[in-house]
Amino acid sequence: MNENLKSSILMIISSIFYSLQNLNVKILTRYYSIWIIIFFRAFVALLISFILILCFKIKPILGNEKKKLFIRGLLGSINIILGFLALEFLSISITIIILNTSIIWFSLIAHFYYKEYWHFINNIGIIFIISGIFILIFQNEKKINIIGVILALFASIVNALANITIKEIKNESTLVIGLYSMGLCLIFSSLGFFIEPIKLSIKHQYIYHLLFTGIFTLLAQNFKNKSLQITNNLGVIFLKNLDIIFSFLFDIFIFKYNFTIKELIGILIISIGCFINKQ
Repeated sequence: MNENLKSSILMIISSIFYSLQNLNVKILTRYYSIWIIIFFRAFVALLISFILILCFKIKPILGNEKKKLFIRGLLGSINIILGFLALEFLSISITIIILNTSIIWFSLIAHFYYKEYWHFINNIGIIFIISGIFILIFQNEKKINIIGVILALFASIVNALANITIKEIKNESTLVIGLYSMGLCLIFSSLGFFIEPIKLSIKHQYIYHLLFTGIFTLLAQNFKNKSLQITNNLGVIFLKNLDIIFSFLFDIFIFKYNFTIKELIGILIISIGCFINKQ
């Protein structure tokens, strides 16, 4: 199979699992502290990853490029925490569309650090994205929470940094890469218990959501990391934006969210900006 085609397929599969992860998180925010959600997500993904590493006899368990893996893990964990916190304040689709602006920051970093090709039209893409974000933030209805937008925006920038580091650790197992971010998420979420007093009671009807959030995360990250590892075309990350479509469907049919005209215009403008940037 062609390298670029295989990479594209893996990224599309990743976007599906990311959308399922975000759906679970949004459902769980109604019943649990975000720190409990992050803790269980990291614990489940970490446990499964470690078991698979032992089963496949991947060595060394902590990888060869430990410093680079740690940096990737730190960026990944910060991105996860900021993105999940944003979901507490915003609808799934608004959160996802802002998170997916990471494509523009990703392209900027790739251009300056790796000398990737950059065209003038990419500047137009940036203008569209920033304009769309401003439209989402400044609404007379005050329906959009500014804190949520800021959290999602910072998460998108950190996510771009995390994704770009994959190029530096192409020879590492995707399972090993995930160990670092999951491990750090476990530590940070544990600290969150002290920041926000939490009643540690697990409602049995939602235990499956907690467990599957970790599983969906594990699958999504591994498919995305593998996609970025096997190709030199970093533009493949654009395909992750397909989770925008799923998030819209979830908001409309599951959460019965009513979008305002300004929200739809803002989302459309950001989507155009991301598309322009891919060209």
